[in-house]
Amino acid sequence: MSKIYEIYPLPQSLKYRNESISVPKEIKLEANFELEAGSLARIKETFAKQNTSLVDDADFVLNITLNESLSEKFDYYTLEILESEIKIEGNSKSSVFYGITTLYHIFKQADAELELLKIEDYSEMKLRGMIEGYYGIPYTNAKRKSIMELGSYFKMNIYAFAPKDDPYHRDLWWELYPEAELAEISDLAKFGEAYYNHYTWTIAPFKPDSNPITNENRDEGLAKIINKFEQLYEVGVRQFGVLGDDVGDLPYETVVYVMNKLNEWRKEKGDISDLIFCPQGYNMDEWAFRDGTEANIIDDGFDLDIHIFYTGTSTCNVVSREAIDRWKTEKVDREGRVRRDPLFWMNWPVNDIDRDEWRRVFLGKGEVYEQGVSDMIGVLTNPMDEAEASKVALFATLDFAWNPNAFDADKSWADSFKYIEPDAADELHEIAKHMSNIRNGAKYSAEESVELNEKVEAFEEAVDSRVQEKVLAAANDLHDAYVNIINAVDGFTNKSKNSQLLEELKAYNASLKDKAQIAALYLEVYIDYVKALISGGEAEAEKEKVAASDKIERAKQLKDNLKQHIVVTRTAEFPNRELVATAGQIVIEPNIEYLEELLK
Repeated sequence: MSKIYEIYPLPQSLKYRNESISVPKEIKLEANFELEAGSLARIKETFAKQNTSLVDDADFVLNITLNESLSEKFDYYTLEILESEIKIEGNSKSSVFYGITTLYHIFKQADAELELLKIEDYSEMKLRGMIEGYYGIPYTNAKRKSIMELGSYFKMNIYAFAPKDDPYHRDLWWELYPEAELAEISDLAKFGEAYYNHYTWTIAPFKPDSNPITNENRDEGLAKIINKFEQLYEVGVRQFGVLGDDVGDLPYETVVYVMNKLNEWRKEKGDISDLIFCPQGYNMDEWAFRDGTEANIIDDGFDLDIHIFYTGTSTCNVVSREAIDRWKTEKVDREGRVRRDPLFWMNWPVNDIDRDEWRRVFLGKGEVYEQGVSDMIGVLTNPMDEAEASKVALFATLDFAWNPNAFDADKSWADSFKYIEPDAADELHEIAKHMSNIRNGAKYSAEESVELNEKVEAFEEAVDSRVQEKVLAAANDLHDAYVNIINAVDGFTNKSKNSQLLEELKAYNASLKDKAQIAALYLEVYIDYVKALISGGEAEAEKEKVAASDKIERAKQLKDNLKQHIVVTRTAEFPNRELVATAGQIVIEPNIEYLEELLK
């Protein structure tokens, strides 16, 4: 076997035959149903990777079969590469598309040879994607489309529109969209449907100061929702949701009534996917879950194909066995009751938690996902203000939600950057290592600057040892690590062709680079000091420190300048605000303080 393919999300089963064939120059397409535009486009895109032509009389065949009785698993498909045929069989049109997309990744890596193999694959979870549910400036439709496009290559099937600061979603939920905005929504919805990646529109009709639905007006409110949904249905939206989060107490029985009536409307349409709902008590904190009454009422009352959001043991927390078990069994109202599988609203990498003085971006690995945990209907990641940067977390989410048993947070993360920014993948990976702590977010212990920290600890141990040759070696090693960070920022800036990502990270990269330069300058001064100490003793070393005053002053200027790296955000919850962009808080900042003390 000459090639092992990298396929994400990780397939459930991939078996190689240890044989290969030349990539055919011509392939005939055969299918037992009419392939839709997105699938045909993906096939053509796949074959273009190897300059393979689709022709009607080719000997080599791509045979595509839709077989709805094939399996009851979510998005089940098989893919076989044989001597004279490629076979894709799926239990739905979406699963066939995912099989074609897997073939795309194989052709992209083929190098003129195709390994003979068989893949048997399916998703552990039904819903996999993103919910735009943060407090902040809503995304433009271009940003949404960019996320959905990337997701279409990694089996994403839901992009939920839920920005708290969009008036037609929340404050003016009953009002219809103007025609100009409808055209953009239609473009997104139709793009998503073509690639089996629903643009899912949600509404928040329970906010107290925004004409909320109540027990008294529930039929009127229901009619307003249906009127809004009908408008969006007409332009191509094929999945909907209702949100009741962060608005205070809900009228539980009315919620059940409205959701089940909406589900009747959905089923009458015949081509709308499952409804999703976010309750008031969306986590296990006492203020939210209380005595479990809401969870019990809606779990009892909702139709079984309505999916309920849940953020874990607190608002920002991890997917864990404990979190899922608590949702299913805690404070149930009868013995033996087990609630339905939740739809996990993952509040990572959302960065609206930084809203007072400074702000971070979260580019770390998917360590918020505990390997092997399932019993969820799906996982949606709630992104940052920074749409392109949020693709790092999206990649991890899609990989985990498809195959949680095989999920490897470290490898998935390391591999993701080539797909997110192929022109500067290594540089972005290095930058991400120092922008990953989420101490006030989903995981306090999330790693940051791990390799750098090893060098910092080695340096501090060497200083404590007072063995100057050892100190010098460790200081040089640490200095090289900071130079590597500086080079990564510069390299990313020069090599990346993603203008949106460059702009999103500009202030954060400037902060990271300045901090790395500060540390590098201090280390250069200290290295020269130690060299002088070794060669000429204490007196010479002190002279060297005095001579290095320009470098020390430059470092101080850079430190003073850190507050000039500004990002701007706004939400309905707090006014327009300038926040200081920061990075490298966990390891780099303390190391700078240590170096400052060392040079006093």
